[in-house]
Amino acid sequence: MSLDYLLSNLIPIVFLLVAGILIRQSLIIASQMWAKTYHHSLSLLLLPVTTFVITKAISGNIALSLGMIGALSIVRFRNPVKNPFELVIFFCSITLGIASGVDIRLGIILLLVTVFVIIGSHFYSKTKKKNQVFVPSFEEGYSLNIIEITAKKEINELKSFNIIYFNFDKNNSIYEYKISEREKKEILEIEKIIKISDDITNYEIRYSFD
Repeated sequence: MSLDYLLSNLIPIVFLLVAGILIRQSLIIASQMWAKTYHHSLSLLLLPVTTFVITKAISGNIALSLGMIGALSIVRFRNPVKNPFELVIFFCSITLGIASGVDIRLGIILLLVTVFVIIGSHFYSKTKKKNQVFVPSFEEGYSLNIIEITAKKEINELKSFNIIYFNFDKNNSIYEYKISEREKKEILEIEKIIKISDDITNYEIRYSFD
């Protein structure tokens, strides 16, 4: 086994391991806390490398390629995917391995685009918070911090936050709010607002433990 052969395969594998770590960290920065789990972390590390090895093994050999397709057809991923974005990330990981097996420059471009889109969209949504560019939902890949508020009057300061439920009880003149935020500091900011208001009758906070 020559040194050139080792380097030609070792460098892409090291790159793919680093790429998996960078994608994981960019997801965490973007508050996608599912990427912190043991299973997702190892998947982001091993999936690109595994795909790279398969790509290199079957390249230039039609018979082996057909045999590999038959062998891989028995693999089943039965773990439910929480949201389309999680599926896209796994697809990006697979594509990273394939691209690096053909031309590592393609893998570098894909990695840069993926990290840029994940982190860029996160910070863009924070700067455009009042316009609600992205609205969090319970079906997304992160847990939410929730605050429920009951008030005697409408609280205008709460309109700049992500209100997922609002109700006005006309008979009892009670306003009910339920607000969800990705980050705890947003909930703490809301708590500061309602603590200085005499119109708040009750509030309850449920923090995410991700």
